[in-house]
Amino acid sequence: MTFLELNRMKKVFLGLMPLECGIDFGAKLLGPPPLNTKRFLILEKEKFRYQKFISDIAGNDIRAHQGVPELAIKCVRDWLRLNNNATVAHTQKVWLDYTEFLYDYVEYAKKNNFNPHLISEITFADLIELMKEWVKGLEDKR
Repeated sequence: MTFLELNRMKKVFLGLMPLECGIDFGAKLLGPPPLNTKRFLILEKEKFRYQKFISDIAGNDIRAHQGVPELAIKCVRDWLRLNNNATVAHTQKVWLDYTEFLYDYVEYAKKNNFNPHLISEITFADLIELMKEWVKGLEDKR
């Protein structure tokens, strides 16, 4: 998951989205099952903004989230429900769980002496482990 952005000063493209899309589309086109049945959801801040960088993805499932986290969650939740026929909690529930996790994450960061506002201070593996533990604790409460 990456993003596209223009550097306002130099009008230079920043991001890896074209590379990642190319790898995923190549896997779908040339890969063995289950890769050849991949489905994609591409989130973009503004509708059609991707066309400035990678116009070849038109016709795929591209949703604009307008820079609003709740809308991004709704886009992903609705896409999962529609494309995987999965049982997925409603957007409001996912949002509430997310905000609860963020609160707990800040507390965890303070206990472990790192700045919760600098995501680079925690490794991706540690963040995933923390999320797994948090979800398990949430399930234990219910």
